[in-house]
Amino acid sequence: MSTMMIRRLSRFLAASARQNNVGLVLGDGFGNAGYHSMEPSPMTVGIIGAAFRGGQRRVGTDHGPHAIRHGGFLEAAIRALGHEIKDYGDLRVEDLQNIQPKLAKTRINNVHIIGSYMKEMSQRVQQSLRENKLTIVLGGDHSIAVGTVHGHATTVVDDLAVVYVDAHADINTPMTSHTGRNASVAAVRRI
Repeated sequence: MSTMMIRRLSRFLAASARQNNVGLVLGDGFGNAGYHSMEPSPMTVGIIGAAFRGGQRRVGTDHGPHAIRHGGFLEAAIRALGHEIKDYGDLRVEDLQNIQPKLAKTRINNVHIIGSYMKEMSQRVQQSLRENKLTIVLGGDHSIAVGTVHGHATTVVDDLAVVYVDAHADINTPMTSHTGRNASVAAVRRI
């Protein structure tokens, strides 16, 4: 796990601790520790792996959930806060039962698989949120945001905020995308 990723996760967990009145002493392994002195409020955190790379051509993003779990930091940090974990495993393309038929005229690669995957991801997020106070989805390429945001928006109607940060504008439409990558039309779909 990269230094930057560990620091971001540490900040996220510290913010979660403050919001949920949890005591926390957490370091990122690089001498940067945060301390929050509050009464513990244990909860169950749902973890879903989005082992998906269908929105782009690079190999490896589908291994993200395994790599994060294997590193052990996420589990250790959640348990250090006094929380339990309910791991729902990974959603893989091979697990999909009803892949949508391939569309004849589209410039976006794998759009039929992406649509089916995002529908199933949304349903899994909704299930986890019904059973747990917090759900964390481990990706996968960034097209998984469609299914995860939809699942949260459907379940957490009144108390949802999404901050999506990306290195690229992602403002193409399916007709203007020169790469054919689903990710290049991400912002247009999310609006």
